[in-house]
Amino acid sequence: LQSARKVEELLSTVLEVQMLESGAVPMQRAPTHLRALVADAIASLQGAACATNVVIDLAPGDDLEVAVDPRFMRRSVEN
Repeated sequence: LQSARKVEELLSTVLEVQMLESGAVPMQRAPTHLRALVADAIASLQGAACATNVVIDLAPGDDLEVAVDPRFMRRSVEN
């Protein structure tokens, strides 16, 4: 079941990237705090990371606010 979800996510990502590249889906940029986005992505992956004895850490540092599409940026971080 988990591998089927992963395949579905990968196919969805490929489709979204193709749609972005073709201009069918415009990016929806918004001011986004990268540190919070990365922290949320890490939190969503902690269960899988722990199950495989992988440690994911977010190093201390400044937060940057940038204009990105948060959905695609988060997906990029998670991948």
